[in-house]
Amino acid sequence: MELATINQPQAKRSPQAAKRERISKPVLRACELLASGKAQTIIDAAAAVGLSREHLGRMLQRSHVQAFLANEARRTIGTSIWRASQVMVNLLGAESEHVRAQVAGRLLTNEGILKSDQAHAAVSVAVSVGYVIDLSDPKHMTTVCPVENKPAISTVSAFE
Repeated sequence: MELATINQPQAKRSPQAAKRERISKPVLRACELLASGKAQTIIDAAAAVGLSREHLGRMLQRSHVQAFLANEARRTIGTSIWRASQVMVNLLGAESEHVRAQVAGRLLTNEGILKSDQAHAAVSVAVSVGYVIDLSDPKHMTTVCPVENKPAISTVSAFE
């Protein structure tokens, strides 16, 4: 019995699939400036790295640059989770009983040990086309009549 991967030739990749779109160093530097807050706007970042704002704006809209930025954001948040958890653990030793109670409750709720006190209400408003109910005057009720020979809107007293 032969393994298919040993004796079978591998499928050739298309040149387009093998080619990765790269991000230039000035664009990467502009992204770093924007992420760190050293540049407040795209105009500031473009000027700092020597690009026009139009070119930097177009580059930031490209899919491979967007994917890179999303991956960097996930990586940054992922490494910050440990630090955030350490802050929560350190707050468990705070002098304030109120702070300790809130932190302990948050940790236990996040781990599923305590249930959340927040009630979740689902509100659904479904309005069908062709029907109107006017609740502004309790003495009169206005309805839309779908019959062709009658007027489109008729007012009927609710207390008749």
